[in-house]
Amino acid sequence: MKTILILAICLVATYPGSTADVRELNPHSATESEQPVNKISEEKLLTVIPKEYTEPGWYEGPPVQGNRQWLVVPKVSFERYGGGWEVTLSPDYLKVAYRAKAHWRVFAVINGKKESDFDDVRYLAFSPDGSKLAYAAKLYDRWFIVTSGEKGPEFDKVGPPVFSPDGRRLAYAAELSGKEFLVIDGQKGEEFNDISSPVFSPDGNMLAFVARPIGSKNAALFVGNKKVAEHPIISDVTFSPSGKLTYAAGDMKHMSMIVGDQQGPQFDMVYAPTFSSDGNKVAYLALNAGGVFTDHKPFVVSGDYRGTEYTFVSLPVFSPSGNKLVYIAGKPNYLQDKSLIYLGDKVEESKCVIWDNFSLLLLTGVESWKKTFTVSPDGSKVACKVFPDADRKFLPKFNKLQIAIGNQMGPKFDDVGLPIFISDGSAVGYWARKDREIWWKVMPLQ
Repeated sequence: MKTILILAICLVATYPGSTADVRELNPHSATESEQPVNKISEEKLLTVIPKEYTEPGWYEGPPVQGNRQWLVVPKVSFERYGGGWEVTLSPDYLKVAYRAKAHWRVFAVINGKKESDFDDVRYLAFSPDGSKLAYAAKLYDRWFIVTSGEKGPEFDKVGPPVFSPDGRRLAYAAELSGKEFLVIDGQKGEEFNDISSPVFSPDGNMLAFVARPIGSKNAALFVGNKKVAEHPIISDVTFSPSGKLTYAAGDMKHMSMIVGDQQGPQFDMVYAPTFSSDGNKVAYLALNAGGVFTDHKPFVVSGDYRGTEYTFVSLPVFSPSGNKLVYIAGKPNYLQDKSLIYLGDKVEESKCVIWDNFSLLLLTGVESWKKTFTVSPDGSKVACKVFPDADRKFLPKFNKLQIAIGNQMGPKFDDVGLPIFISDGSAVGYWARKDREIWWKVMPLQ
């Protein structure tokens, strides 16, 4: 989960049960590369969902009270939004998986092959090499992780499975008899009151997580079995591409982003760090409005750069060369979804989706900040998701999605994945669902 279990969330105008409200919040709803690719430059039908399969329901999530509410939610590892078909592509784009329901039973389907029946299935995740699929499953009141068809040990709850970069190791959070712990390579670890999901270092040799030890009010950051930091709040734990441990730390009014041994400036809250490909630059989001329980407007921070405050700001990303900082910002709502794209020094109006469900999540950590856009290899263009219908007289479940590259619009679909630029920048590829057909689509640049 990459976060401490006591943090705040702001939920805005969500409509439970709609197609758009949780489409990509689950970090494992689609395994999508951010790197340019060549081998997916041709369109093809990936799979067809059989007519006898129905779409499973949504996952539970933190309670929502009113249109805007700050909440303190413990046990975040097991309080996550997600659901629907949960289309998931392997990193090599050779396999497609989804969850489905038939005769009151839920199961995973991989390249058209149905796996075992359970009472529930969620958190589909391929290993980095695409050879393994892991997911959480439930029978009666017991949860466990299934990996390559093999059932793991049973617990009261389990979090999403996390593979190491080489795919050889698997870790996840679990709960038993009110205590939480990690399960690493099938072995149960030390018990805590609260624990986050684990994160592996780029070389797979280190595993970091945040926990609240039994009897302690503070959060503790662990690397392996060693406690390396302790603060009232620790969140968004990750590693830079060069292996520097990175996390947000502080209290509810004074937080800093820490990268390796370097501590950044203090704000009321900092979250969602992202790095340039060489790891030399970091960008993240911050709040500075007198505390998270007051009116707040996030902004982007990167070195000496301080972005303009907006109601909504997307996860910032760097262009492939690292010389441009890119993000989407604005005040989107269901009646007017225009926003601005910051592409280095260039700012232009856009209809790019900032959040698929227009919600700001602060408690679920880096891995839950799904990107809705990508930057071309030369850093000059942005490909993003768009709701084609600007007039929101109906709930989002009646809306379609499409891919946009500047003013160029692709066809409308029921759902689309993150657009990815072909290596030479001449086109983008993405998965798309049209009714029960799941396609790999290619959109050439005009």
